[in-house]
Amino acid sequence: MAQPDWLRGLNRAIHLTIRDVDCEGFDVEAMMREFDRLNVTVFSFFAGGYVTTYPTDLELQRKSPWLGSRDLTGEIVEAAHRYGIKAIPMIDLGQLPKHAYEAHPEWAAVPPDGGVGTEGPDLYTSCPMGGFIRDYCRQMVREIVGRYDVDGMKFGGGSYGFTPYPCHCDACRKAYAQDVGCALPLARNWDDRNWRRYVRWRTERTAETVQLLVDMVHQIKPELPVVGNAVCFGDPGWTVKRSLDMDRLANIEDIVQVEIQSRAWYDHRSGTASWKYLRWPAETAAYMSEVTDHPVWAVTSYFYAWPWRRNCAPPIEQKVYLAQVAAHGGSPMVNLAGGPPAVHEDKRGFRAIKELYGFLAEHESLIAGDRSGAEVAIVYDPDTLMFYGNDDAEARVVQEIRGFEEALHARHVPFDIISTRTLEPGRLSRYETLILPNLACLPQSAAQRLRDYVQDGGGLLASFETGLVDADMARRDDYLLGDLIGVSYRGQTSLTVGEYSRPRQVYMKKMADHPLLENLAEPEILLIGGWFCRADVRDGATTLLARTAPFRLFPEGWAYPDPDVPDPEDPLVVCNEIEGGGRTVYFAPAMGKFYWQARYPDHAALICDAVAWAGAAEPPLKVNGPRTLHTSLRWKDRSAVVHCINLTGGERFFTELVPLRDIELAVRMPGGADGARAYRASDGAELPVHADGDYAVATLPDLKDYDLLVVERA
Repeated sequence: MAQPDWLRGLNRAIHLTIRDVDCEGFDVEAMMREFDRLNVTVFSFFAGGYVTTYPTDLELQRKSPWLGSRDLTGEIVEAAHRYGIKAIPMIDLGQLPKHAYEAHPEWAAVPPDGGVGTEGPDLYTSCPMGGFIRDYCRQMVREIVGRYDVDGMKFGGGSYGFTPYPCHCDACRKAYAQDVGCALPLARNWDDRNWRRYVRWRTERTAETVQLLVDMVHQIKPELPVVGNAVCFGDPGWTVKRSLDMDRLANIEDIVQVEIQSRAWYDHRSGTASWKYLRWPAETAAYMSEVTDHPVWAVTSYFYAWPWRRNCAPPIEQKVYLAQVAAHGGSPMVNLAGGPPAVHEDKRGFRAIKELYGFLAEHESLIAGDRSGAEVAIVYDPDTLMFYGNDDAEARVVQEIRGFEEALHARHVPFDIISTRTLEPGRLSRYETLILPNLACLPQSAAQRLRDYVQDGGGLLASFETGLVDADMARRDDYLLGDLIGVSYRGQTSLTVGEYSRPRQVYMKKMADHPLLENLAEPEILLIGGWFCRADVRDGATTLLARTAPFRLFPEGWAYPDPDVPDPEDPLVVCNEIEGGGRTVYFAPAMGKFYWQARYPDHAALICDAVAWAGAAEPPLKVNGPRTLHTSLRWKDRSAVVHCINLTGGERFFTELVPLRDIELAVRMPGGADGARAYRASDGAELPVHADGDYAVATLPDLKDYDLLVVERA
């Protein structure tokens, strides 16, 4: 489908989950007037499914009992268009209303022990293989599209993801037996080959279902864009449990909506809370905008999620949280849970939306259609998350990725996040260095492309068990890229502190003088922890850091190395230079995860210096500013645009931002920096700029929350 013009730009979106009770007294005109004031361009809203907001003629939808004789959907579409706002109705296919289930119990998901999956009183879990999603949905779409001049169709919630448990409905049993030739598994068990087959099967079926829904809409109205809803690897609990492969789904849907909602989770029963990654919006937008050329919308909650839906996230944090999406190639969207802004008991958050959306509207010409200026890329592998990470993917995969992300952010190194499925030579030629953060299930095809990339002079950094697991989840005897990274696997992955019953301390010690270690010249040792791969160094490669013998932590008077125990000197950091090709660095420990957990600054320096040495190139952006300054380098036509986001708050949630002063930014300009011009987007103020070789250097005098530094070529 050709993209309509409005999709090619930067959109500023609101999604509204209309609850039953909201339908009574809903002031549509006031809501659209407020959205116009907030500079909203797109509005999506509950229309069909278990909360239907129009007078449907379909008996198996559940019309809101508060709707009365109103046509709320029609009112919303008409009012939105009067204000120049695109209107996209949403159908949630994940829940079956009671009367629909009673008419068609075969549409519901069935746990292995029988019974029926439920979503609460009078709601039942639908199965993606069932007729509600694959057949009856067509009538819903046809009715909505036939009645209203909508600008898209959205399938939200759990419209196509499977249940965490293996579904044993008739449709699943028959399809699995036909496709795979065996019975469905009875439980989640990643050691069971049949469970792994089943996960692959339903991942395929999920993609098939999304394609079916997209085709369904296009058959009814060919030019109508279709929006989905899911998450990428940043929330593996959803991605893995629902068997969602975002690489594939993002290239099926016309508009890709990904969630960055759950900033916090408070458990009332245990009285414990957990926090999501502050830079999750940047991570998600950076990854999704490289995986697909379809528009990417990242949606966050207006509220404190979870479990509260009525108090807003503090406006100070909301603005810098959402700004990260626009800074990395996506369009921001805010989810309002229940009713238009006027009925919200906590309206403070709308100030942040107005400020950000107003800024983005004013400077859309600098952002829409831009491209990343990064020359470093982190490579993500979907199978590593799903099968190697499985139900512990956060600890086994995501933390390793995020440790490298945070190290690069600390040094303000621009980077992209790409997939093992998008390693085409044309794409890889953009990068000086690729990072493989514990890509255990590295595919053979991707390994060959990486090999060609290094042979052509590219830099490569790999960590931990990269390439040690095959497609069937069996451990390989050696690293798939062992010849490139200069090591051979000894067949053992061990704790760095050894198998001691009492606490031990362990370090990495320098084994060679090397340019990679120049910024760590002073310390002779560097702390380390967690797991590492025991490896032998191949001819031509160099061990830079090796493991010391672990020794006592307590009692303090005995906390020193045992002189009778020699250091094992297991290689922990190894560098290699390929004759006629590029450079590689191998971290035997899970270095990203260790930095993510310990946050010791020397490890960030080590990671960034390894990236720089492997790439053998000066970075496209140099920043003299604190690590709490978030930067993103983008190019628009002949201008470099540096997004500067102040994350200097010191706590979650932010209650204040500490203003930053005199941030020096140097952008490498193709063709040289002579005659370059720089200005600040927020007020258009011209900034002094001088040339330092190929770099145009300018100083941003102050930064409150979010601004753009624009450097134009002569």
